[in-house]
Amino acid sequence: MRKKTEIFRRRLREFLMKKGCKEGMVSL
Repeated sequence: MRKKTEIFRRRLREFLMKKGCKEGMVSL
């Protein structure tokens, strides 16, 4: 379960970075 969470966070961060939502990253 832990690995899945890490991968999910990583993908989510990459997705936000692509969108340019720095504010969203900070909230995470």
